[in-house]
Amino acid sequence: MTDLAAAQPCPIAAPSALRATARDNVLDGLRGVAVALVVLYHLHEYVPQLWPGETAFGESGALGKLMGFFWIGVDLFYVLSGYLIGTAVLKPSVWDPARFVKNRLTRIVPAYYVSMFLVLILLEQHFLKSPQGWVHIGLHALFLQGLQPWSMFSINGPYWTLSVEFGFYAVMLTLAPFLRTRWVWGLLLGMLAVGLLWRSSVWLQVEQAQRYFWALQLPGAIDEFAAGLTLAALQHRQGWLARGQKGNALTGVVLLLVGTILVGACLNFFVRLRVDYWAHGSVVLTSRLLLCTGFAFWMAGFLLMKDQPWLNALVRSSGLGLLGRISFSVYLYHVPVILAMHRWAGTLIQPGWLWVTMTVGLILACAAASFVLVERTFHPGL
Repeated sequence: MTDLAAAQPCPIAAPSALRATARDNVLDGLRGVAVALVVLYHLHEYVPQLWPGETAFGESGALGKLMGFFWIGVDLFYVLSGYLIGTAVLKPSVWDPARFVKNRLTRIVPAYYVSMFLVLILLEQHFLKSPQGWVHIGLHALFLQGLQPWSMFSINGPYWTLSVEFGFYAVMLTLAPFLRTRWVWGLLLGMLAVGLLWRSSVWLQVEQAQRYFWALQLPGAIDEFAAGLTLAALQHRQGWLARGQKGNALTGVVLLLVGTILVGACLNFFVRLRVDYWAHGSVVLTSRLLLCTGFAFWMAGFLLMKDQPWLNALVRSSGLGLLGRISFSVYLYHVPVILAMHRWAGTLIQPGWLWVTMTVGLILACAAASFVLVERTFHPGL
């Protein structure tokens, strides 16, 4: 299985396990936005390759080009991960690394392994029939698939980000004792520097065709995680983004507007690019950091307004909250479902709104089943 991301820069206590707190609700809304962008991106990119000359949504012109940059959902996931993992490190009064590791493993590994088993059995059986195929499987099982270009997008393309995520978990586990001290601000600046220096080296030393692979490695994304981690540090070490502060709602709206301006400016610049993304130096070096700064402003605004009834009602009524809760499983299954709908139904139903509706419905059904039967089983409280 190949993944079209190769062509682009690119996923608390509650009264009941079935109910999220207000904070969870608004962040689930952002997760919903992130996974919706990724699914739309892959529908937009896969359909013309699976059915030459066809499109998923009949899009063309500026809209079609804009959808070609919806891989930004992955960057939003990175910022969310930076905040949530940063909170897991900074919030506890006593640091327990074993608990941190157990939490990450139970949250990610079972659903990931089950999805990989199903993909291998139902769609990609050829990996089971050769020694080279088992090398791919072994690398994926160890979350090392992203370290080689030939395995990065194999089996199930979106899996590549899990390699980056697990690398970030390892970094956080190593740095946790220092992040919980006044060294946190120096470490955050260091992460920013590492990200910029890594991408600078990629730009200067790597040929254009291979820049995507090297730039997408963890050092090239560490400043994106740091954007979310900065919010966690401001909240849990400085007391910012706290409940009950006067003017939170107004400040939150302002931050949302600033974030929207930054994200919109980045997308506008991408759409107007007259050269390939990886051929533009300033884009490779700084665009994703600016994009993630905008996402961090979004998160800060949402967190400041987490108690606002209108925001929580909007997240619930839009369906983004529910989509965000099952977003991990949506991320795992959406590309295999797209490929299955081509392989098993492609001769019966041609791309169009009926095909898209059926495909999205099947993605959501698979994700809901995975969430209920696997994610909740191994990670109670979701």
